[in-house]
Amino acid sequence: MDIKNQLKIGSLEFKITTDKLYIDAIDGSETYALRSINGISVKDDIDGFKQLTNVKKGVKTNAYIFCVAGAVILISCIAIGIPIWGLILGGVMLAFGLWIINGVKEAKLESIVRITMNSGDKAFRFLKDDANSGEVADFVATLESTLTAFHKD
Repeated sequence: MDIKNQLKIGSLEFKITTDKLYIDAIDGSETYALRSINGISVKDDIDGFKQLTNVKKGVKTNAYIFCVAGAVILISCIAIGIPIWGLILGGVMLAFGLWIINGVKEAKLESIVRITMNSGDKAFRFLKDDANSGEVADFVATLESTLTAFHKD
């Protein structure tokens, strides 16, 4: 097998030979004849990133509300001298809010490699952080030049 170019991004791997494209993904392996591929594109999933960011902001906002409510209950119980149950409730709410805030990770931008074929499109997602954009561009250029050679014949 004469490999013209190879790209590995996390658990996603592409290999181009003289007549085939091999794709190994986390959910399985696929092979495509280059003559059946019409094009390839790479785009960032900005809409998905915005949506995920908004969901995470909402979760953090609710966690801050828990923290404030827990702190208010805790301080009120200490100031007034309310029984231990008020202290426990306030402490648990405060701890739960802090746990949620610390557990929410920042949203990460995903990119999509979309391969257009006669039978339809196939999309493969990968984290933008895992990819070297120069390697992705080089891979796409190699595939496009190979496709151009196929479609000229």
